[in-house]
Amino acid sequence: MYDTGDKKLNRRKRNILLWIAPVLLLGICLCALNLRIVSDILMSLRRSHSIKEFVGDFQRLRTVERATDFTLLATPKWFLHPDLIRHRSKNVKVDKRGVIYGLSLAGNRKYEQNIKRYVQELVGSAKQLRLFISDDIGIALITDVEIGEIKRVLALWDTSVEELFDFVIFNNFTQAAVNYLDGKSIGWTAKVANMLYTPFESTLYVDADTRFCANPVDIFDVLRGVDMAAAKDSRDKTYSMNTNDINAGAIAFRKTDATVKALFDIIRVIFGTPAGDQGAFAQVISRGVLRFVFLPPRLHVLHCRQLSTGCIVSGQLVLFHGRVWTNIEPSVCKRLNTNTSTRMLRLSKGDLNVFPLEELVEKQRTGRLSSSLFVKSK
Repeated sequence: MYDTGDKKLNRRKRNILLWIAPVLLLGICLCALNLRIVSDILMSLRRSHSIKEFVGDFQRLRTVERATDFTLLATPKWFLHPDLIRHRSKNVKVDKRGVIYGLSLAGNRKYEQNIKRYVQELVGSAKQLRLFISDDIGIALITDVEIGEIKRVLALWDTSVEELFDFVIFNNFTQAAVNYLDGKSIGWTAKVANMLYTPFESTLYVDADTRFCANPVDIFDVLRGVDMAAAKDSRDKTYSMNTNDINAGAIAFRKTDATVKALFDIIRVIFGTPAGDQGAFAQVISRGVLRFVFLPPRLHVLHCRQLSTGCIVSGQLVLFHGRVWTNIEPSVCKRLNTNTSTRMLRLSKGDLNVFPLEELVEKQRTGRLSSSLFVKSK
């Protein structure tokens, strides 16, 4: 007996469905598993200014996806363990408040060149900080470079671990993450990870391209009742005090549950999107997950850097951030802080001008402004 045409057609349809159903089911599962990365890729495409940038973002996201279980699913916690302390000074007063620097070179392809450059910057900042800091505020270095190598490079600038730091703490997270990613650098994540190793209850993290002109005690005072504080960022002449952009060159924070959760969220943002450290900080802080305040300009002198109009400050100037300021030496600091009344700072072609308030008033009356203090900053 032979099949009719209708029976053959029905059998063919059934066979097609048997093949298609597993394929559709597999496709649905893959879509569900990759929903987040697809969303991030679409966001990257929206943010990218060219196909080349989008391709770079896509490749980065695919690489990071392999590390999801290593970073994104980790339980928020502080990373410091006694076994990771490579050096500790005999000063027992420095456990509560301190300044930390980070030095992360795991996965760096130009290791020897960069370690010398970074350490040279770090030495300049830490040496000047030592001149102003009080005995109850410590200085720590968080690094994925072993202590013997740190001592070798510091000797190139005639200094030592003991002279500069109260703590040297090994960051074992960055090297483990680089190993997990087959030798690829984890970028800005290393900076945030360094903060998780702080030995202090209240911490000021600073980049190496900073210069202190006063004791940072006023910055720690800002932390009373809040979890984190940082300066507003200024990248161009459109800067205004209404912006919520964060400058991550100096981050003050307390060791609280809200802070550690926020730092892990920042790591997730850096891994999940093309955002750098500053964009990630701004994104997480804007969610209201922790108590945050902006540092006033005198505590983190940054706002004037790109402003031709200058900015108004009052009181002691504590911290200058940016390579344009790295020639500000202690003698210049003394002149800058001799008069702590209200004054205007203006940077023009590398030259820093300071105008007392009375001269600003005189300008309004006569239309002329003459600098009573002139500092050549480079």
